[in-house]
Amino acid sequence: MKKWRLKYKGELRKGCVKPSVLKEGKEKFETAHVEFDLLYETDTPLFWYMRDDCAETLAKNLSQEPWGVNFWKVCLKRSNNHGHYEEYGRLTGTISVNGEKTKNYNMGTFRDHSWDIRVWGAMDSLFILLIAFDEPINLFGVDCYYLDLTLVNMPGNTSGVARYSTGYLLGKNKGEIFSMAYGTSILDIPYRTRDDGTRQPMATSEVVMYLVPEPNHDHAEAVPVRIKMDGDIRRMQYWPDNGAFEVFEDSMNFQIIDEKHNKTVEGYGTRQSGFRIGEFDTSQGGCG
Repeated sequence: MKKWRLKYKGELRKGCVKPSVLKEGKEKFETAHVEFDLLYETDTPLFWYMRDDCAETLAKNLSQEPWGVNFWKVCLKRSNNHGHYEEYGRLTGTISVNGEKTKNYNMGTFRDHSWDIRVWGAMDSLFILLIAFDEPINLFGVDCYYLDLTLVNMPGNTSGVARYSTGYLLGKNKGEIFSMAYGTSILDIPYRTRDDGTRQPMATSEVVMYLVPEPNHDHAEAVPVRIKMDGDIRRMQYWPDNGAFEVFEDSMNFQIIDEKHNKTVEGYGTRQSGFRIGEFDTSQGGCG
């Protein structure tokens, strides 16, 4: 899909509301009249999870598991029935709220697609970065404009690996993919525990990715790229699977640092953090 047009004119509810509150139907919610006309145009190659992962990273994900016939049956089943891909591009157009002055937008953004059933409660935690750069950083002779990091912790998962890590940087149009060979573990990312025992992300985070060309035919040495994020949290929340999981979407200030060449660029996008609420019921199935 090279182009995708999105148009809407109507009412939208303000704020983030838990599913349980919506089901009760007792509260009245403030709404706003919203109009938008936006055009998404792709300018990167697709990154297909499990296919475009760095071979070293994929091997680490699989090596955590007790290998046996059942594990490989699960892997084969998931490879046939489950998939996820991402791509980046430009979003241009206009948005107006409550008839106020229309704002024009021209920004980098991403599009993704998944299929099969995702059991959110099978995940204990996740940490995802989706970032567009204000100016490129050059890796292996290619200007890169976009970054993704995906870390998922799934102890006791019955339909895949216990932990999954991947990440990449992308240039525009030419098909180059630079995949994460290794980097920060999700177990090393701090969070805050609230009084009720549930978890939420910290106001600041810092991670590092070591990136190589994919495929890495010349056995190039991995380049460290550090991502720092902080600032006022502009938060969207949602609670999939009837509240079994809580997801925080934070739009933050990002610094992307190419530590090999000592170059820092600013970026914008989202930090997605998620945490399971309660215990995992294995009878619900797992998460690939």
